[in-house]
Amino acid sequence: MEQQGSNSAQVLRTPEFVFVQNAVRAHYSRAEVQPQFVPPAFEQREFGFGFEGKIDFRHKAFRSQRELIDFFVRDAPLYASYSTGHYTLPAGRPMPRKGFMGADLVFDLDRIYSDEHPDTHNPIACARCLSRAKEDAMRFYEEFLLGDFGFSGAEVEINYSGSKGFHFHVRSDSVQQLSSDARKQLCDYAAGFEISGESMLREQAEGRRKVIEGPSPSSRGWPARVYKNLLNALSSASNGEFATLGFTPKFIKRVGASPDYVKKYSSEGNWTFASDEIVPLRAMIGGFVSKARVELDKPVSFDLARLIRIPETIHGDTGFAARKIAPNEFSDFEPLEDAVVLSAEPVAVVPNFTGEVMLKGGTFGLGEGKRREVPTYAAVLLLRKGKASLAQKE
Repeated sequence: MEQQGSNSAQVLRTPEFVFVQNAVRAHYSRAEVQPQFVPPAFEQREFGFGFEGKIDFRHKAFRSQRELIDFFVRDAPLYASYSTGHYTLPAGRPMPRKGFMGADLVFDLDRIYSDEHPDTHNPIACARCLSRAKEDAMRFYEEFLLGDFGFSGAEVEINYSGSKGFHFHVRSDSVQQLSSDARKQLCDYAAGFEISGESMLREQAEGRRKVIEGPSPSSRGWPARVYKNLLNALSSASNGEFATLGFTPKFIKRVGASPDYVKKYSSEGNWTFASDEIVPLRAMIGGFVSKARVELDKPVSFDLARLIRIPETIHGDTGFAARKIAPNEFSDFEPLEDAVVLSAEPVAVVPNFTGEVMLKGGTFGLGEGKRREVPTYAAVLLLRKGKASLAQKE
């Protein structure tokens, strides 16, 4: 083994590292791939790269597309990030010397869903986790980015992160000068931090009379979301479900006699007709909000000096590409199929566990300590997860 000095990173060049880096270099050497990983306005961006960590060094800039591509081919970084910010002098340091011009608005959805299926979770590459991540990402895109925030599809670039989640890049002029606090507020809004049963059904005093104000058909944003869910739930629940939730027999009878009862009397946003049901109604709203909220990695959005993965580059934890996804292809996108871009050339590895990995439509059964030939893309994943070593040549 030897150490290599690459910029500021000292890398221990094990046979496994050399193999992975060569696989990444081969990918970046393909002429048809190279234009894909050159970001827009790259001359105004700071870059950071990693070989062992995600960002071993930063404050790097490129003056031309050729210089950027040559760096990727020559150095073959396992991790590549760029700034959401635009600068007049992107390589300048300390940060104030860069000359901040503005910043793209970026959202990172990177939740782990293993707690939802602990018995079937695959810690190496979990199709179920990625499917759940895509569900939440699609919902965030459609309901929040296009819906509540009002961006157009042309303004938002969708990216798979190359690992567990999805990124959304908004590069419009309208977002470039947003403050950190404004960006944080957008994340908090999507997370529904200020939305609760109490905030959605508010008790107000009108003289001696108590009035309950709530969502209506004309509501927008979270209130509209809550209203729709309430109507759907109340129109489809059985008498037994109503009773379990704590609704009064009188209310259950009225809803049973007229499925449109709630819709009719709440049409103006006045929920006083259901004043005796406010406790179960608020509990239902709390349940809706917990399912509808989207948890984002907030610092990615509000830190104006943040670096984030460059779309179409390789993620060093997996060997997968951080793919750009067209909106009309989002629902059909399969990370373990569409983001697997490294060579299929077979290579022998020795796993340190017994199990299986499913990639690109194939299932690779693995036995602990047993030599196994797999495609390069599967070998890279196993090596980077610490689940195998290269087999000795026979």
